[in-house]
Amino acid sequence: MEGVPVFMFLIALLIGCTSVQIDAVLATRPLESQQEVTHFQKPISEILTQLCKETGVACEADLDYFVHVMGTVETVGSISRQEGIKTINDFQHFFVEPALVVGEKMNLDSNLRDSIPLRPFLNDEDARLIPALTVPNLPAIFDIFSVDRRSKQAAMIATSAYLCESPALPGEARACLTSLEAMSDFVAKQMGSNVQLLATIGAPKAPPTHKAPVTIVDFHTSSIEQAAHIVVCHNIMFPAQAYYCHAVRRTKVIEASLKVDAPSDYTIHAVGICHLDTSLWASSHPAFAALNVPNGAEACHWTVEGDLVWVPATKPTSKV
Repeated sequence: MEGVPVFMFLIALLIGCTSVQIDAVLATRPLESQQEVTHFQKPISEILTQLCKETGVACEADLDYFVHVMGTVETVGSISRQEGIKTINDFQHFFVEPALVVGEKMNLDSNLRDSIPLRPFLNDEDARLIPALTVPNLPAIFDIFSVDRRSKQAAMIATSAYLCESPALPGEARACLTSLEAMSDFVAKQMGSNVQLLATIGAPKAPPTHKAPVTIVDFHTSSIEQAAHIVVCHNIMFPAQAYYCHAVRRTKVIEASLKVDAPSDYTIHAVGICHLDTSLWASSHPAFAALNVPNGAEACHWTVEGDLVWVPATKPTSKV
């Protein structure tokens, strides 16, 4: 897939089609669903428009310069956990809440930059025609999008497929979504429509060449009640825009300003999630080793730029 100019990306990323095509798609949907799509489109557009202005994100799928690839198409899911992956949270940047102290420093990998670029969504009609993102469907997906199965992109898509078909935790709802309509339906089903969108903004445009800790300028932590039920959508590799969304309970959401010191000198608005109960996580989960905490203990992680966090709105939102 070729990249598209940023000004086109601001429109195409979210809807994957022109306004005329949107009307045609929505005309086939019930009124309630149409209202949901319109309602969810605005906050997503606002967050990602800001993201593009901050970073100048390019919508390109040539991943030759990205190095974070887990194995190959053939080995995804079959190699050891140390070399492979098990859950979406294996890729996160872990920390513990007591480490958040204004003025203190924290180490971040790539300063929350996502190695997966943002792409246009498929329109809902086309998304329904594409095989589900599972390992058995990979050959068909590669054929449809002309993906070289020997490429890094293919290995990353295979990792996405492995994540998407892995069993959900007890009580967890999850879905891999490739259209705005599918995302709005999933979030509305889990949380209703009175929601607001949070996202990490301000990560670097390219991988940092100078590794240095960030300084915690300020932060705000939600109450347990405010984040008792949220939906987190992680950007995953697929030829079109795709998100791995899961509804999680018993969390706290953290918003923090993290300053990257000279010579770079910029500030990241970071969104983090604290999981209050990790007793259902596998004992081999990398968070426990990274944080030196036992299974069941609270574990926090930052979201990278491009991920979306849906939380209950602090006040009722109006339909657009």
